[in-house]
Amino acid sequence: MAGTIKADQRDFRASFQKHYHTYVNSIEDSNKTSEISRILMLVYCVESGLKCMLMKKARVFSVDKAGGELEGLLRTHDFELLLTRLPKAGYRFPPFTTKHGDTVMPKKYHQICRYAIPSEATDIIKQYNNQLKAIAEWLSEKV
Repeated sequence: MAGTIKADQRDFRASFQKHYHTYVNSIEDSNKTSEISRILMLVYCVESGLKCMLMKKARVFSVDKAGGELEGLLRTHDFELLLTRLPKAGYRFPPFTTKHGDTVMPKKYHQICRYAIPSEATDIIKQYNNQLKAIAEWLSEKV
C-alpha cells in the first residue's frame, strides 16, 4: 500500500505502552495537559493495543505477513471493528454529530480529538471515553 508506514507487533505494543503511560500520567497532572489531548492519547493507545492483540491472536508479527482481512484490520482506525475480532465485545459507540454537522463513527473519533472539534453530544462522547478507558485498562493486563 503506497504511502503506508510499516509497523509490526512490537511497534504496536510499544505504542500502546507509551501512549497509555502518557495518558495515565496526564491524569495525575491534569494542569499540564488538556482533556482533549489526554483523550487523543487514549484513542491511539487503544487502537495500538487492539492491533497488537489481533496480531498475537493470529500469531503474525508483521502487518505485511497478515494478508487478507487481518491486514485490512491492522490498517484501520476503527476500534469498534477491531474489538469485534477480540474477546472483548459489548461496547457500543453510537454515531454523533460535530458542530460542523459531520457524523462521527468510531473509525473517525481520532479526528475530532486530533483537531479538537467540539460537539454538543457530550453524553455520547463521555460514553466513548469511559469505554475507551475500560478497554485500555483491560489491554494493560494483556499487552
